Amino acid sequence: MSAPASDRPTVVVLGAWDTKAEPLGRLVDGLRARGCAVHRVDFGTRSDADAETTAADLADRTGVDRGGDAGRAATLAAMGAAAAEVVAGLHAAGRVDGLVSAAGSGGADVFAAVLPALPFGVPKVLVSTIVAGDTRPYLQGLDAQLVFPVVDVEGDNHVLRSVLDRTAASLAAQATEHHAARATPSPGETTGMRAEPHGTVAVSMFGITTPCVGHVRHRLEARGDEVLAFHANGTGGASMERLVADGLVDAVVDVTTTELADLVAGGTLSAGEDRLTAAAAAGVPQVVVPGALDTINFGPPDTVPPAMRGRTIHQHNRFVTLVRTDAEESARLGELVGERVARSPATTTVVLPLGGVSALDVPGGDFWDPEADEAFRAALRRTAGDDVRVVTSEHHVNDEAFAEVLVAELDRLRGRG
Repeated sequence: MSAPASDRPTVVVLGAWDTKAEPLGRLVDGLRARGCAVHRVDFGTRSDADAETTAADLADRTGVDRGGDAGRAATLAAMGAAAAEVVAGLHAAGRVDGLVSAAGSGGADVFAAVLPALPFGVPKVLVSTIVAGDTRPYLQGLDAQLVFPVVDVEGDNHVLRSVLDRTAASLAAQATEHHAARATPSPGETTGMRAEPHGTVAVSMFGITTPCVGHVRHRLEARGDEVLAFHANGTGGASMERLVADGLVDAVVDVTTTELADLVAGGTLSAGEDRLTAAAAAGVPQVVVPGALDTINFGPPDTVPPAMRGRTIHQHNRFVTLVRTDAEESARLGELVGERVARSPATTTVVLPLGGVSALDVPGGDFWDPEADEAFRAALRRTAGDDVRVVTSEHHVNDEAFAEVLVAELDRLRGRG
């Protein structure tokens, strides 16, 4: 964490001053009134506002002609890339304690481009009606705060003023705390080592694998590990991958790889193509389980694709409907998991629960399908090869004894066995 460059917290206000000048100005005034310095980054395609980083500055960085015929999407993409460079440079210089934008869909796209330029822990806030929809493309597994303004981000009215004033007050407080933390780093940050005596372990969970995660967590915490649990709902898996890649996690117990089923079979909770890749790339010890790989996720029953409505279906609640992966999909998942764990055989163990991979995958249960489960296991072994350690357990994924196997395998990988 870089030391602050000034004695006041600095907040970057990112926006298009050609179309959102009034709400952006309200944020600037509110932050300054609460003791923050402000650095405005203007990406307006027709803007000539006198910002600290002007729209012309951004255009010059990329050579984009703001008035040209490249198209709005391409222009915004170029401006977003340039804004990300600017913000990354400001952060490296110790001049960012927070980021905020008030925007429509185009501005939210730019915000999403800038978001990865700031590490975990720097306050990041987007005020936009776009957050009422699918927010995963904007969050990307990062720790942004999304504020729904009720009315659109346009003009000046008492509803929008109230939202913006509260946003400024909240962000100013967060930025002040972030600034103070940088001025007085912890012993771990000063030495470059972790302050805690043990490690941080990421685990992935779903409602139908929660007992397993609870057993694992209690065992690890009893020994002094910190456990970060990620809900495997698409955003959660992406968040876990991001924190592993950023070096904030020492080990992974990936109990619930269900997001890969949605990636393969077209469900709604995919975490994207990078799922189950970060630990391998970083050399972080990981124990991998096919937890909840029997489920493809959809919303209410009418959102299940017509072609799947004759399949085995379980309604988890009013808003979540699960479709059982069949043998063909399970084999494809085995190949996918096998290919990814084969990238880091020295730091990976796969543990297969022969008694079932979720609360639904039990004898007599809705998703009990030994043929599909065996199709996964056979494809995994074939694809992973002999270098990857694959352990089988007769237990069900949610049995306490299975959790003991997972912790023992993690100890082996960490050299504690």
